[in-house]
Amino acid sequence: PLVREQINGERYYLNTETGKKYISVTTLLSRIPNEHLEAWKEESGLNGELIASTARIRGNSLHGYVESFLRNEPVIRNRNDEGAEMFDILKPALEQNVSEVYAVELQMWSDIMGLAGTMDGAVKWAGLPTILDIKNSSRPKTAKEIISYFIQVQIYLLMAAERYKFYAKQTVILMATLELPMPLIFLNGKMDYAREVSKLIRKYGD
Repeated sequence: PLVREQINGERYYLNTETGKKYISVTTLLSRIPNEHLEAWKEESGLNGELIASTARIRGNSLHGYVESFLRNEPVIRNRNDEGAEMFDILKPALEQNVSEVYAVELQMWSDIMGLAGTMDGAVKWAGLPTILDIKNSSRPKTAKEIISYFIQVQIYLLMAAERYKFYAKQTVILMATLELPMPLIFLNGKMDYAREVSKLIRKYGD
């Protein structure tokens, strides 16, 4: 029952049944000052915008392939598609670790946090119920560079527990890059970033 809305250039979700509005998870995360990102944008200029746009297109393509795979549907590949190449990088890790799929591209919201968003997947990963998030990057990234990703999946984990009583034991970020032939896998415990989520909502939430 959620409908997207743009308010002052930011994404919100409206619950059509209750009339309640929720901040998009990505909108909340975008409010965090990122000095490295801003410096990169300034240095890159228009080229930076092109790089970011290309990454979004590549990411949408990659998510489409992963979604089809997790739904056990045929994966129909496009030619000359970096998203398809990245899917090939992730596929062995998905085949090896995912033994059960509970939900794919699931829209969720939280009355407690006042947030809404779409989770990539809820799966059984290496035998444990897990919130799975798919990412792509032109280069390998370290854990310190993707703290916002960890906060994002922590939010989804809390949402899944609140809305669907799905109690994940961990979160997994599965990242494909243009530079490596294997994926990067970032695994965190079920409450590793809960404190950061609370701080973020207090500081940047509505």
